[in-house]
Amino acid sequence: MPPQPTYHQDPAVTEAQIEIAVMKSKMQEMSLKLDKVENTLEEVKELLTEARGGWKMVMLLGGAAATFGGLLTYFLTHSITIGPR
Repeated sequence: MPPQPTYHQDPAVTEAQIEIAVMKSKMQEMSLKLDKVENTLEEVKELLTEARGGWKMVMLLGGAAATFGGLLTYFLTHSITIGPR
């Protein structure tokens, strides 16, 4: 014959069940927070991937502008003569 259900359980068992329920609840909260962190990390990864090509283009344009400025300065200073030739 199976044991009859009792409504007066041992206080230690009841306390353990409460602790387990609390821990399950906290575990679910932590799981949700971890999901949010993973989503945020994925967004940061996408931003860095997009920025990776952007800084290369900025460096290319900066180098081209510096080269153009240097050549322009060279030709202007060597084409202008001061004094008799």
